[in-house]
Amino acid sequence: MGRKTIKSGKILSLTLFTLVLILLSLSIFSAYQLLCLKKGEIIKFSECNPLMKNYYCNSNFYCSYCVFTGSNGKPCPAMINKCNALGLSCNSDNNNATLDKTPPKISMCSPINNSYSGATRQIIKCSADEVSTWYYRDFSDSKWTKLCDRTISCMKTVSFDEGPQHIVIKAVDRAGNEAQVERVFAVDSNKPKILKTYPKEGFSNGEFFVEFKEENPKTLKLFYGNKSKDVVLTECDIQKSKTICDVSAVVTEFDGKTMPYWFELTDIADSKAVSKKIYLKVDISAPEILNPTSFWTQGTGKNNKYIYFNINVKEPNLDSIEYNDNSGSWKTLCSSLKNGKCEKKVTFSKKGHHSVDIQLTDDAGNSVAKRIEFDV
Repeated sequence: MGRKTIKSGKILSLTLFTLVLILLSLSIFSAYQLLCLKKGEIIKFSECNPLMKNYYCNSNFYCSYCVFTGSNGKPCPAMINKCNALGLSCNSDNNNATLDKTPPKISMCSPINNSYSGATRQIIKCSADEVSTWYYRDFSDSKWTKLCDRTISCMKTVSFDEGPQHIVIKAVDRAGNEAQVERVFAVDSNKPKILKTYPKEGFSNGEFFVEFKEENPKTLKLFYGNKSKDVVLTECDIQKSKTICDVSAVVTEFDGKTMPYWFELTDIADSKAVSKKIYLKVDISAPEILNPTSFWTQGTGKNNKYIYFNINVKEPNLDSIEYNDNSGSWKTLCSSLKNGKCEKKVTFSKKGHHSVDIQLTDDAGNSVAKRIEFDV
């Protein structure tokens, strides 16, 4: 009887041990899953271990992978017989595929938004957080052009036309998820040109002129003496492909001295054009009539059609003295002075009242005007 009792105890112990092993085995087996992927879908084993590669399904049928859940909750690869032992197959309901539904994350993408370039050939350079195929298109066009195939970082040189550009860049991962970014920039490869400046020589009274050719001017500066002035481009006159600017500067401190001047033009791509440096004598004083109340007389009787000019002038740099009898055209009285005077007899044959403007101009462009009136 004692021997039978002992045998029954051993059997009971073995039964309990076997039951524990079975339960443990079921617990271990229940941790395995069979992932069934369709073509283009992905299992990111790199999330289980950064040293592992991701697996992509390239088959037209299911791709099956046996996995278990790692300590970080991510799928890790397991031997296929682990899932076979559980009777799992892609035709059963006992699978739970973790599919890639997340689009790539694009970063560090160039050209830089709202930038300008002086080259028509631009480098499109972008990166993503996963392997992707890269494309671009003009914003107004629906046709995509491939840049790079299956890479995390893409760099490609593309030619663009002159002017503003608006493009869309797209990254598509192997699961078909896509992300897009837009870039707005401008191309200006044509160098700015300064065509003319004035005065070319001689004198200056602070009035300058510049003519340039540039479709996208950014800044225009006048440099004179040891000073500079920013030119307001919106106040310039655009004539076809040329821009003309009249610029006034205060040059009082240089009066009577020689002063250099030049212009500097910069476009939106930061390309520069600099005009020739010209040296001018500064004269800011207008000619002065020393006998303003007696510089002319009129003939009498039949000679009242004659006006006799005898103008005493204070001006070392006289250019001309002209008159205009309301005819719209100016005529020269004197182009030089003799002993500081301009002496001239002018005939006004038309009968009636005359209003005649007299204008004195020096080499720097300074001028003074007087009006005389008489009847013939």
